[in-house]
Amino acid sequence: PVAEPLDPSPALDFLSHLGVSRHEVHSRVASALRSAIEDEIQRMPIAPLTTTPDGVAKTLPTPGEAGHRALLNLLKSAWQFRDVPELRPVLVTVLKRLGDHTPVPMLRRLG
Repeated sequence: PVAEPLDPSPALDFLSHLGVSRHEVHSRVASALRSAIEDEIQRMPIAPLTTTPDGVAKTLPTPGEAGHRALLNLLKSAWQFRDVPELRPVLVTVLKRLGDHTPVPMLRRLG
């Protein structure tokens, strides 16, 4: 199935007639999305990454290992936005979820 492009103009115009500013609409949508990603981060299974005796990562990670990798990738991708106040809570949620599994270089950057 092909997704049709969404034109938000009619909904934004309707909300504008009701006295809701575009800024308020965008702020509420951003807040809802941020809450959703924080909830998803909290539900993600996490386990330390394991390697074979020769230091190579296993080919079939467990769900917890896959979650750990996903959180590390998210942390790496989102790090550039650490100074954006609206996005900082996402980084904090990732760091809390990683807990003791947070990479040492990242902890040094935070310190």
